[in-house]
Amino acid sequence: MSSSRCFPQALVSNSPVSGTTPDRSGSCRNQPPVAGLSRQCLTAATFVAQVSVLTVLANLLRAQGSGQIVVFSSVAGIRVRKANYVYGSAKAGLDGFASGLGDALHGSGVHLLLVRSGFVIGRMTEGMSPAPLPSTPGQIANAVVKGLRNNRIRIWVPALTRPAYFAAHMLPQAIWRRMPR
Repeated sequence: MSSSRCFPQALVSNSPVSGTTPDRSGSCRNQPPVAGLSRQCLTAATFVAQVSVLTVLANLLRAQGSGQIVVFSSVAGIRVRKANYVYGSAKAGLDGFASGLGDALHGSGVHLLLVRSGFVIGRMTEGMSPAPLPSTPGQIANAVVKGLRNNRIRIWVPALTRPAYFAAHMLPQAIWRRMPR
């Protein structure tokens, strides 16, 4: 999307970040094998880099007076599971940051759309058994386009993940801890 100025009208923010891209195991490509790096890398790519980029972008678009930002969070950050607590906690942080940033941008002419998706069937998850309520990149793209057109603040993809995670949030910790995956 072009602009009369040199700033984009829309930017999609999502991990991966060049040189620090976590694969499905949480390890980083293009990084030397250092003890503990995979957790650092996963957190850096999923949260720290996003906060940095989104802060700069939001300031540029706010000064411009218009624009759209799409942030890809995850249902993994809604209720963090033991199986992927590093990724889930990073996504929880990103989700909270994006929610607050969207509120801060309200009335500025800049719109932030927060996308909460479930398991995505794609290259990163190739070979993994899909979790319940999976989606494809195409389904997410269609939902994003619809969300932007309707000026939505937040979307869940697929839509059924919203009531599913509402229910999951109500489970006692002792039960949640024993859930598979």
